[in-house]
Amino acid sequence: MKQYIISDRLVHSSSLWGQPMSDATRDNNATEGVDYKFWSQMSGWTVAEAAALLLDIDPDRRPEKSNDRGTPGWEYRRLFRLLDRARKMEELSSPMTPREFLTWASSNGLKPPGQLEATVRAGKPHRNWKTRYQDMRRQRDQLHAEVESLREQVADDLNPKARITLLKLAGGLARVHFNHQTNHRETVSKIGRALDTLDWHLAEGTIRTYINEADALYDQDHPNLK
Repeated sequence: MKQYIISDRLVHSSSLWGQPMSDATRDNNATEGVDYKFWSQMSGWTVAEAAALLLDIDPDRRPEKSNDRGTPGWEYRRLFRLLDRARKMEELSSPMTPREFLTWASSNGLKPPGQLEATVRAGKPHRNWKTRYQDMRRQRDQLHAEVESLREQVADDLNPKARITLLKLAGGLARVHFNHQTNHRETVSKIGRALDTLDWHLAEGTIRTYINEADALYDQDHPNLK
């Protein structure tokens, strides 16, 4: 008779949802066992496969849908709905690597069969390239944000006279060489492309900050030209 541990509580498989084990469940659980090695080597489990494995059911032999409480089909559909809802809320992905899924399941009070977990943990971790790519993008975005913050900090550290000189230099060159006028948005991208040809790459947000401040200074010094 198969057993599962849910939220640190030892229960029979058909008691997953608080129901007594029926004769149908007892008979249907006497099927061929799960090929733990095969499923642990799978790069990812779909929600349907994961629901079956949590119930110690071979995903290739999922029970037929049933509305009778306590039957394997009823338990499977109920657990599938729980996992599918988590997927729709982006708590889970489908497919999801076995290790990631088991970690999620344990953190949500769903303890998988011991042999399944032991087999997965004993194997070589699967590389989830999508997750690694997303992590690298997040790291890149974080580094960009830190660089921009440092640039702004350096700009704020300039004494007022030096800052005005810098703004006049940037604003004057923008007006002379890029035909810039106050609030012309195209100037920022033009300056960015020009700097790219020199391998001096600046974020458009940084360029826009200086140009906007230079515009304010220019309009202040040339009120009759507004």
